[in-house]
Amino acid sequence: MKTLLVAVILTICSSSAFATVRTWDGGGADTNWQTAANWTGDVAPVANDDLVFPVSAAQFAANNNFGFFTTFSSITIEGGTYTL
Repeated sequence: MKTLLVAVILTICSSSAFATVRTWDGGGADTNWQTAANWTGDVAPVANDDLVFPVSAAQFAANNNFGFFTTFSSITIEGGTYTL
């Protein structure tokens, strides 16, 4: 039982250790969060990333098309008139 608990804790710690800040630029052809072209560097976020929606995006509509239980470390809306 202790081994299982340690494995679970290590998994949780390691998954959050790789969280990255992803900044929305809205440069894609759609508004989906999983579209890489909508994010700076053309890299879509993954679960546990920190998401930033800046005032300087090309589009202010953003559709979270991740699965129902996908979570992110944080979501920051810096400005603009976003529709999520």
